[in-house]
Amino acid sequence: MDWEVLIRIIKHMCNRKAVKMSLIQHYKGIRLQLIKRNYKGYSAKRFTLGGTNQNVWIPNKHIEPDGRIKKGENIDYVFRKAQRKLELAGYTESIIGIKRRSAIQGGDTYAPR
Repeated sequence: MDWEVLIRIIKHMCNRKAVKMSLIQHYKGIRLQLIKRNYKGYSAKRFTLGGTNQNVWIPNKHIEPDGRIKKGENIDYVFRKAQRKLELAGYTESIIGIKRRSAIQGGDTYAPR
């Protein structure tokens, strides 16, 4: 195989969106992944919860320029406001400082008619 062809293939693979994977982080047992997009002019960045389509916006003051959460930052308030999204993402157990218990529990449910 010609070197120029090989280099073109590698460049093409690197430019594909599927190849550009962002860093996966964990905060108090919650799996967070930065959604890659242009955040110029935004005061927050969007992260998916647990690899699902549920997401939260985390303010830039808690995030490093490369998208990592700053060490020692307390972002519990972000998840306290998004408790329903946590449940939809599969986090039904209690999380200290964020979530007391799940709204989705076994037993009878009330369904208005």
